[in-house]
Amino acid sequence: MPEGFLVNVVHHLPAKYAAWDEIAGKIPELNKYRSVRKAVDSLPTIDPGDELTEGEWRRCYLILSFLVQSYANNDLVPWDLIGGTKGKVLDVASRPVIPRCLSVPFQKVCAHVGLPMVITASGPDIWNCYQKDGSTHLDLSLTATGAEAGFHTVPFLMHTKAAPYLSNLFDTSTALTKKHLTDLLPLFRYFKKTFTEETKRLIDPVIFYDVYRPLLTGFYPDTVMFEGVGEVAAKGPSAGQSAMFFIFDSLLGIKHNIMTREFQQDMLSYVPKEQRLVVSKLMSDFNKTNLKTLFHTAPEYADVVTAYADFRRSHFTVASYFLKAASTGTGASSFRDLLADAIDGTQKAKL
Repeated sequence: MPEGFLVNVVHHLPAKYAAWDEIAGKIPELNKYRSVRKAVDSLPTIDPGDELTEGEWRRCYLILSFLVQSYANNDLVPWDLIGGTKGKVLDVASRPVIPRCLSVPFQKVCAHVGLPMVITASGPDIWNCYQKDGSTHLDLSLTATGAEAGFHTVPFLMHTKAAPYLSNLFDTSTALTKKHLTDLLPLFRYFKKTFTEETKRLIDPVIFYDVYRPLLTGFYPDTVMFEGVGEVAAKGPSAGQSAMFFIFDSLLGIKHNIMTREFQQDMLSYVPKEQRLVVSKLMSDFNKTNLKTLFHTAPEYADVVTAYADFRRSHFTVASYFLKAASTGTGASSFRDLLADAIDGTQKAKL
């Protein structure tokens, strides 16, 4: 069984969903040559049913969310940058209505997995990634670019590293020991090193910013109409949607300032239902433990919190490098102010 929040990636759906599987493998090419809407418009409307396993529901979410993002945001991308069809780059005001063949099944799939009708971080970061022969692979892709692969490989590597710790925590959350604290120090140092080094090594900043990032644009504050469903307002993917950081903050007793608290409360609704239940249980278990005595007065506590703040500081630096011309992140946040606020709240835990 996978550990932590990792899952076994499902690569195919039952025969009933063959049309979805078939178009899923063509998404990068359809996007690149600006033909994704024509291809989607010819899809049958499939009603996802109870015969699906949880892994298959996740694959349905991946396929439909990728198609929805492509259908809505294809015109935001200068595809000629990667050898695609040149065309006028439009803005979000020009986004089309999502057709019924996507909107109706997507609504049902999102209700099942407990997510809003938009692409969220867990989909491409966890549910779409797997390791084979020592390398990380994406099962589905929007652009087939190295920038896209790198953007999701980095958080997947972090989740993979954290998985044994999280699995142990799931089993022992009512019997915490000092080892739960000290084991975080090498984990946070790995986060910082991996995020800093691998992000810059794997991701071309121009292709990421101009080609891949626009496809991740959410539907907030500019909403999108879904045929047969209605108007949808939902933010795009964000690192703030990662369940493990809610857990680490709670475990370390970090009390964020109001900006970060409000952001986290919002982002928790973009965490899959099963993960939210785990976060809620762990927070409840932590509240029954005297963490102040067990962790906060321990001599190792300051070093762990410092390492956590250092990781968040590296996130600020890297995000600012890749989003030089942007004021908001894909999660519709003022990311510089928000990340600085999260760093400040984390550092204050040492005081």
